[in-house]
Amino acid sequence: MQHTRQQSSLSMVLRVTSGNFLEMFDFFLYGFYASYIAKTFFPAGNLYASLILAFATFGAGFLARPVGAIILGSYIDRIGRRKGLILTLSIMACGTALIAFVPGYATIGLLAPALVLIGRLLQGFSAGVELGGVSVYLAEMATPGRKGFFVSWQSASQQVAIMFAAVLGYGLHKLLPAQQIDQWGWRIPFFIGCLIIPFLFMIRRSLQETDAFLAHKQHPSFAQILRSIADNWRLIAAGMLLVVMTTVSFYLITVYTPTFGKSVLKLSENESLLVTFFVGLSNFIWLPIMASLSDRIGRWPLMLGFSALTMLSAYPALSWLVASPSFARMLSVELWLSFLYASYNGATVVALTEIMPAHVRTVGFSLAYSLATAIFGGFTPLISTALIDASGDKAAPAYWMMLAAACGLLATLALYRQEIRHYWHSRSQTA
Repeated sequence: MQHTRQQSSLSMVLRVTSGNFLEMFDFFLYGFYASYIAKTFFPAGNLYASLILAFATFGAGFLARPVGAIILGSYIDRIGRRKGLILTLSIMACGTALIAFVPGYATIGLLAPALVLIGRLLQGFSAGVELGGVSVYLAEMATPGRKGFFVSWQSASQQVAIMFAAVLGYGLHKLLPAQQIDQWGWRIPFFIGCLIIPFLFMIRRSLQETDAFLAHKQHPSFAQILRSIADNWRLIAAGMLLVVMTTVSFYLITVYTPTFGKSVLKLSENESLLVTFFVGLSNFIWLPIMASLSDRIGRWPLMLGFSALTMLSAYPALSWLVASPSFARMLSVELWLSFLYASYNGATVVALTEIMPAHVRTVGFSLAYSLATAIFGGFTPLISTALIDASGDKAAPAYWMMLAAACGLLATLALYRQEIRHYWHSRSQTA
């Protein structure tokens, strides 16, 4: 019986996270191929200007995420986890297809960047609830005492998407000359993203509704959900600050890495993509390990410790890298930042499912996560590029990461002050 239950749990995790992997793969592609998208849709006088325009559009997709979190999140809390995850896929598919097939600026002028912007907004609207929907689904299906481990596979599946995108990029640069990649080769991963969407529909349709959702006989209306959001705004704001560290560090070490390696450090495209692949692999390994540790020792010790460690080590690490850029140094620094991110995130995502009220768990989680990503994380490539351009300091992105870590530290202290106080009181009593 236990063996059957373990097989059932494993099957559920694989089905829901494989869907998340495929949808996030579509979403991340824009960041990976930002330098080519900049040339195709946002021609400007210099590389930094084109990149800033491309990353501004990348960031605009994140502005749609809070809207998607409220509208789609309330739909999932009212209608069901399974149906909501199918709907998010449909919207993401439309956004990906737009970016894949729109002709460049040289062909249709200003209509090209306008359509790409619409595609990013659709992707952002869908992604606004994707992470929340999957995380809540996993939390509600988890076996007792292993909630952190189960929920960590939402983030872990994103790392597979990162690795898959990096491998595709590496293969393209081996198979095609640089001129062909510039002209049309960069679109191939987007086409692949479109081709795998039907498979994702099959996966999502096979999911079962969670028992926790079915146990609620009354589900809140949209108006009731809006009132609950207003009543719990302090909790959502604290949750948002909690996620800032996780979303900024994630986009810095994954989506921004190919551009940083190629355009800033002047390493080869393939070296930057290899680093990105190993960062994704490192995240994939550390996330479930540290999430399992949080199941044993609690969430706040990891969040407190690793946000503080990030504040102390981010700038020295990046300064050492930019002082003498090389593949080995970039890999070493990125793997260290990966360890910091995964250790913090392994505890944070499950913590966010726990602090939200059950009847609005999806919309509360999604809104907190989406606000953090919209205001901070999604603009990380843009802000990193602008900081380097304005200061001349190639290690300047570390300041952004340190600010994000400070947000995580303060939010942890605010949300877990009673547990922290109780811990130190117990320690003093024992001493």
